[in-house]
Amino acid sequence: MSSDKPPTTGEADCKWRIELHGRVQGIGYRPELARLAVSLNLSGSVANTPAGILIEIAGDIVAAEEFVSRCAQVCPAEGVVEGRLVEPSSVDISPGFRIIDGPRSGPLSTPVPLDRVVCSECLHEFRCASDRRFAYPLISCTRCGPRYSILSSMPYERHKTAMNDYPLCNRCQGEYQSPSDRRYHAQVICCHDCGPQVVGLYAAIAALHANQVIALKGLGGYQFLTRANSSIAIAQLRRIKQRPAKPFAIMVEDLEQAALFGQLDEVAIDQLTNWAGPIVIVPQRPNGRLPTEELNPGLRSIGLMLPTTALHAFLVQNVGPLVVTSANIEGDPLIYQETDWPSELKQFVPTIVTHDRPICRPLDDSVVRVMAGQAATIRAARGVAPMSLNLGALAHGKQVLAVGGEQKVAVAICNGQQAVLGPHLGDMNSATTRQYFSEQVPQLMQLYGCRPTVIVHDAHPDFFTTRWAQQFARDEGIPAIRIQHHVAHAASSLIDPSWLQDDTAIVTWDGSGLGEDGTIWGGEGFLYRRSEYRRVCRLKPFLLPGGEAAIRQPWRVAAGMLHSLRRSDASFAFEIPQPQPLELVLAARIHCPTSSSMGRLFDAAAVLIMGDLLPGWTVDYEGQFAALLEAHADGSDNIAYQLPLHVTRTEKDNRRSDCSDVALSMEWNWESLVRQIVIDRIQGVASPVMAMRFHRALAVAIATFAQATGLNRLSLSGGVFQNQLLVELLVAQLHDMPIQLARPGNVPVNDGGLAAGQLVAALQHLRQG
Repeated sequence: MSSDKPPTTGEADCKWRIELHGRVQGIGYRPELARLAVSLNLSGSVANTPAGILIEIAGDIVAAEEFVSRCAQVCPAEGVVEGRLVEPSSVDISPGFRIIDGPRSGPLSTPVPLDRVVCSECLHEFRCASDRRFAYPLISCTRCGPRYSILSSMPYERHKTAMNDYPLCNRCQGEYQSPSDRRYHAQVICCHDCGPQVVGLYAAIAALHANQVIALKGLGGYQFLTRANSSIAIAQLRRIKQRPAKPFAIMVEDLEQAALFGQLDEVAIDQLTNWAGPIVIVPQRPNGRLPTEELNPGLRSIGLMLPTTALHAFLVQNVGPLVVTSANIEGDPLIYQETDWPSELKQFVPTIVTHDRPICRPLDDSVVRVMAGQAATIRAARGVAPMSLNLGALAHGKQVLAVGGEQKVAVAICNGQQAVLGPHLGDMNSATTRQYFSEQVPQLMQLYGCRPTVIVHDAHPDFFTTRWAQQFARDEGIPAIRIQHHVAHAASSLIDPSWLQDDTAIVTWDGSGLGEDGTIWGGEGFLYRRSEYRRVCRLKPFLLPGGEAAIRQPWRVAAGMLHSLRRSDASFAFEIPQPQPLELVLAARIHCPTSSSMGRLFDAAAVLIMGDLLPGWTVDYEGQFAALLEAHADGSDNIAYQLPLHVTRTEKDNRRSDCSDVALSMEWNWESLVRQIVIDRIQGVASPVMAMRFHRALAVAIATFAQATGLNRLSLSGGVFQNQLLVELLVAQLHDMPIQLARPGNVPVNDGGLAAGQLVAALQHLRQG
């Protein structure tokens, strides 16, 4: 007998077995359940298991019924009880109630506990001179501290973490065993006497005051820190990281200080203060309190975060706002072990604050951006990943690994019981990052007990992840499934709104992905029906002179578009300055692949609109010119350029008013848009006004596509939709239309969410046979 209701026996006493499923481990839930059982005079035990939490209770049936009715109510706010099973128990139950270790066998179906930033109670104790943990930088409790980053295996118990190396002192042992104590069964409990020790703290404070860059061992790896109000310090950090222009995030002491630098709404405040502690990108407050041209050149947004540990809080309190970023050379993986430090970095950063608590699973800071009143994940890492993916029955019984693309790589796995998107691993451009990928992916599979029978990869044959997946498939004797880049994006956009069963129009706009026709896609519209993804729309293709060089040098894209316009219209004579002539290359189409990339259209528009305002001929980081164009836009202008949608139907289709069951071809024509930009530039229209008109054109174009499909659901994916202005203009454009929009949410719209979409598309393929 099993159900989610207590079994009725008609007897005064009972023995029940209760299973709780969901995010229930590593949040202090077992202590709360134990306290509840004791208060009701029930005997039994509570344990973590691979499936969640297992409770055995015995006692008065009225008390047992109250326990069952209240067990979800005492779940800490950070947890979620997704299911409950109650059935009679056959085990012998001794008097008293205990927290015990549970069974270790069986597939892992419960979410892995995630790292949590320091809580307010621990910070209070850290700052209280009379508390025995006063000034202990690694203070933690049942509600905060490391979890995933120190975990060796599940279920979550102290002896399965890096804290197993630190036996409890008598006082910590007493707190650990006391139901009335806040640290009752806190697996990370420790103190000055028995816990890991921090070294180098006061030397670091002196170095920071001297405008130097220091390194610090955080929750998930080493970080670089320096003063946020010092142009000299920030310039030094940029030289060390080899990061000339990409924006930095700022760690502040509290919300009051955060409000000095950023404009905070309720969503931003909720994100800043939640237990994941992400970097939150918000509109910058133009008050001159920080050297913004050094921190985030050309942007109007700023990344803010609160202290993640008491150690961070101590530094911010004693030094002021700090730039905090991963300790690595740009493009290399996060350093998380002392033995990993390159000699050149140690030379430039001699001051290191470290401790002897091992990091088992490295984690970067998560990043979110508030768009249209909703938080959108930009990078899924500490406190956010591994991210549970709600795929329903699609995930049951299948063991699959999806490896993502080439940039912002995170892998996704399904172990037959649950599906997850793993933490951000980085770009596969360097040998060190590829080695990092090769180490971390097997560890993630081992943690979840995943033995893939299928592996999924991108369609691009030269991606490192593609070659790795194909070799893995050969080694394991399993099939490899190839999922086209934008199909994976499209699939990923259906996860958050739970639209896997619903007909949906999908727009996937990004920088590039190898298309099924061998060209470079990136401005695509899909129809999703009955688990099939049909590409029905694209941005009109254009030439990329120099191929990949056009990604690094966006002036090439603009020059190619202008060349095409001149060839089709002899009266069109506008040109832009070029570091090198491209006319012969374009005329002969020498190394000029074809692309439909919306990301490249953004680049070209930035060059045509902003011109000399852009920082040189070459981008310093992915999406830089698009970000600058967004920041440049003047919101007071209400005019939109035209990005017309051309629709082609066969004669027999003309009677149809929608495209639900017919062959349909649609194309956004960039030529009209670029002509309008050129005309405005010649006529001297202010560039911020032009930038806004460009963004409005894209919002109208998306809405027009959604209407043309005849569907009432629209989802978005691809790195272009990290653009807050575009998303908010689209929300406004759809306001009076009967179209439901799935805005960017938990699964990253950039390539960080690609593996999640690969996993969905592959599972759908397997289900169809």
